[in-house]
Amino acid sequence: MSQWRVRLALLALVLTFGVGLWVKREEVRVAMERRSVSEEAGVREAVVEASVEKVPEVVLTQKEQAEGGSPLVAELLRREGAPEKDLEIVRQLVSQYFTAMQNRPGPPVGDNADLMRAMSGKNPLRLRVIPEGSGVLGEGGQLVDRWGTPYHLHKLAESYFEIRSAGADRKLFTGDDLVGR
Repeated sequence: MSQWRVRLALLALVLTFGVGLWVKREEVRVAMERRSVSEEAGVREAVVEASVEKVPEVVLTQKEQAEGGSPLVAELLRREGAPEKDLEIVRQLVSQYFTAMQNRPGPPVGDNADLMRAMSGKNPLRLRVIPEGSGVLGEGGQLVDRWGTPYHLHKLAESYFEIRSAGADRKLFTGDDLVGR
């Protein structure tokens, strides 16, 4: 009987170590992917950092989100302040959705349109972070920046996205792009 306990303990140790290595490898892969995307594009990125005015975190109950969406949507529509502030608001909206879902499986999320569909209530909990008719979605149901260009949302991990605005020239991967994570 004790021989089986030893084997099970060794198996648990090996699995724990293997999962730890996989997580570390995934972190390195994401970091390398970020670096290669910015190097290949030759883009000077304005990354949203602590120097940008932070928007206060807004926490909503599931009932509030199911009924009317996030008040951050109104903040995004005001388009006040620097464009980098818009990226921070978008990051918080995405964060609100994934926090509200509480690791429940939802519809597959691959790009801007997929994520906005889920955030507009087409998810298993019917939660709405972005209410219908709010004005932040452009043609095709994509979230658009202050210049009317869809944000480029690049999924880096399960609930972690790189958020890119094409900037005033409305062309992605040029020198005036704004990038937030």
